[in-house]
Amino acid sequence: LEGSSECATCLPGWRPLNSSNSGGCSPCAAGTFKNESMQGCENCAAGTSTTANSAAKYCSLCESGRFSNAGSPECTFCRRGTYAERIGQGACVACREPFSTLDIAQANSTSCKCPAGMYGKGGTYTEGGVCEPCLTGMECPFGSHVDALPSLDKEPGHDE
Repeated sequence: LEGSSECATCLPGWRPLNSSNSGGCSPCAAGTFKNESMQGCENCAAGTSTTANSAAKYCSLCESGRFSNAGSPECTFCRRGTYAERIGQGACVACREPFSTLDIAQANSTSCKCPAGMYGKGGTYTEGGVCEPCLTGMECPFGSHVDALPSLDKEPGHDE
């Protein structure tokens, strides 16, 4: 009311337009939230987000294969060569060199494979395997492993 000393109380997900709480309310911005006990909107923690202009009462966890920084308006896909196994991650984990992933948004370390031109040897990525350069004359597409390559102890043209 005009001239009143009463302050407007904004609903969860909404913030006061001014510091005196007398000018009405507007929705919390994307990447921020306000619950019942809060005075104003606060940034979502890393690994969480809200939808754009959502008037959010809480932040949602990012799915596996995605991440967010604190206050981000949305969860972002992990880039190629990285993965996020758990929900709610604030960063993606990089595959150790020279391993990479074929696509973005990978949710498991088992997606880390040897790049094209190399093959895996000594186990999988998670077993501590390594990538070796492809031998002359052989084709090694992304994800090649020694177990799937032609026998290396036979000479070409000498089938047994």
